[in-house]
Amino acid sequence: MPIRAVDEESLLIDASRSATSAEILIGIPIDPRMADPVRCRERVLSSQLCQGGPIRQMLGVTGVHSVLVPVLAPANHAA
Repeated sequence: MPIRAVDEESLLIDASRSATSAEILIGIPIDPRMADPVRCRERVLSSQLCQGGPIRQMLGVTGVHSVLVPVLAPANHAA
């Protein structure tokens, strides 16, 4: 089951535009002060799935056996 993190304020819009027949969308707020808000959102999602949290608990209750989560590329750091 694919999982995708989206901005919580556009959750319904993103759900209506989803090209996948079955997909779990998780609304995560964006902090506008972040340099890369998409990367921050994906990091929150990955952290909750790997280390535990409300998203992982929700998946356990729904009976999902496996999920596909986008893997983050390493961040580019300026020297």
